[in-house]
Amino acid sequence: MINFLRTQQLPVFSSRMQEVKFYEELDFWGIPSELPNSYIDQSLRAFDEDWCASTLFLDNQNTSLRKIGNTHGMAFGANSLCAKCPYIEFKISISAPSNTGSHVFVGVVDKSKYNSSHLESTLWKDAPSSWYWDVWSTKLIKTDENGLHTVVTGYGCDCEEDETTIGIFYDSRAKELSFYKNGICQGIAFKGVPTGLNPSIDVWFESGTVTIQQVYFPVPKKFM
Repeated sequence: MINFLRTQQLPVFSSRMQEVKFYEELDFWGIPSELPNSYIDQSLRAFDEDWCASTLFLDNQNTSLRKIGNTHGMAFGANSLCAKCPYIEFKISISAPSNTGSHVFVGVVDKSKYNSSHLESTLWKDAPSSWYWDVWSTKLIKTDENGLHTVVTGYGCDCEEDETTIGIFYDSRAKELSFYKNGICQGIAFKGVPTGLNPSIDVWFESGTVTIQQVYFPVPKKFM
């Protein structure tokens, strides 16, 4: 940062995460940069209506969904995460939890390996080529293209709130996937994650909403 202020020359970044944090700091201090408008894709973040379970109802130009009833459902983001679109954030508001325990899974998927009729399936074999964080249970679940999955426990802080924001950040250079809760990074979740994957959310609660926040980087939650 000091070298940039002295020379006005952008540094060489070793990772996409380092690059994002640099521009976050510039924005925090109100320091202008010559960052081109094309650096970050600022188009509307939205759900893909062709990849949304029938148990979910899309609103507001497909930027939010409503969940009603016991049956869970998945929805994919319309655009893949990439260098110009590395981050997506969901605001989750639960009005009625599930009687059997609420869950929210967020992650990325390879749509080309999916069958749209399986968006309400409860079987991991029907979720091939996916990388998920089971937020409530603090588990990481990776499922290969053959439907075989592995589980790692103890990732992230507990999430028992009725309203929270969950973000997905993809470092396309390092091919690493990280998750955020209320703007706080929970750490690198997966390594060796290929490019071209779409964000996904799988909701298991009785009723509530999920809204895609139109932000391009994580924004820490402010406490009064």
